[in-house]
Amino acid sequence: MLVASAGRPRTPTGTSPDAATGAAADQGSLLRSPLAWAVMVFMGMTSLMFYTLTAWLPEMMHDHGFTPATAGMMNSVIIVIGIPLGFVVPVVAARMRDQRPLVLGAVALMAVGLVGLLLAPRAGWVWTAVFGVATGSAFPIALTLLSLRSPNAAVTARLSGMAQSGGYLLAASGPLTFGVLRSATGGWEASIWLLLLLVVPELVCGLLAARPGFVRPGPPAPDGPEESRPEPAPVSARSTESDRAR
Repeated sequence: MLVASAGRPRTPTGTSPDAATGAAADQGSLLRSPLAWAVMVFMGMTSLMFYTLTAWLPEMMHDHGFTPATAGMMNSVIIVIGIPLGFVVPVVAARMRDQRPLVLGAVALMAVGLVGLLLAPRAGWVWTAVFGVATGSAFPIALTLLSLRSPNAAVTARLSGMAQSGGYLLAASGPLTFGVLRSATGGWEASIWLLLLLVVPELVCGLLAARPGFVRPGPPAPDGPEESRPEPAPVSARSTESDRAR
């Protein structure tokens, strides 16, 4: 005789229905999650700013009267400033429930540095230090958000793949577009204005990504059209009585 076990029903693999439902939800598409897209765009924008500045800042500063050696040293200063921030910022971000103040501060510094390049390019060392703090803070924040916005390790890995592949693809267009505008206009103003314009999506997506909450993958796609799925075989009353008698 079959004896029904007490407690929650189990799936064929021995897991409870709630756990099976949660595992299935984690396998859904991240492309249906607005939060995942916000994390990806924020990472892409922060990377774009860093790659574009480190690619073109030496030539820009050289055109404004700095020697080639000094202009190249400015690039090194941006990277050196970012090294200690890469250790400190993730720790601070992980201890905060809401990371929006950090995002707002990093993006605001980026905007200040870009406006400074437009209005007073001769103060290049000041803007170099500002860029070092801005990029050195924003990128670690973006990396930290990959785990802070994920409910478990499986979603973290998938969000990291989406954000880094899409984000770096977006960032790769920055130096090229910046240089094309420089060649087309003969000056740096239009290129800097482009970066200032891109600060807007960086800020918006950064604030959305930094809000407390978790990425919720969309429901997984069905295996096939519903009408093509086989109907479950009917169980006759005679077979049921036979099972009970065993």
